[in-house]
Amino acid sequence: YCPIHERLTAEYVNQSRKKHPNAKLIAHPECPPDVIEAADYCCSTSKMIEVCTNDPAEEFVLMTECGMRTRLQKALPHKKFYTLCSMCFDMKKNTLEKIYESLLEEVHEVVVPEAVRERAYDAFSRMFEVSLESGRAHGKVVSAGRPSTFTILS
Repeated sequence: YCPIHERLTAEYVNQSRKKHPNAKLIAHPECPPDVIEAADYCCSTSKMIEVCTNDPAEEFVLMTECGMRTRLQKALPHKKFYTLCSMCFDMKKNTLEKIYESLLEEVHEVVVPEAVRERAYDAFSRMFEVSLESGRAHGKVVSAGRPSTFTILS
């Protein structure tokens, strides 16, 4: 579950198509199903870079956190990118150093309500499925009792 992606609606897709008729629409897998269905592509943020690089289109509407727009503008300055700019402040709090410390020291446990865990697991599953379909990830998710516990096997 991601509040940034949940804000995106089919109406936003329709407005984007009217405002930017030549643009390809790229949805993140955490977007609502109707948004994903209406998009030209559905892929992870890392795959978005590949799609925008390889697709001959000159314009793209990104249905994800606005930091992606900045990243793509730097990588592909000859193309135009549009988004409903919503900064994910929770995501920006994470750093590699903090993640490393948390894993190394086994600290900063995150406990969420079951309903949130279920929605987050659904979003994770969609992202992993998209990665597998695109050939970017290799392996499969094997449930170990609870949906939130998994192992990625090569």
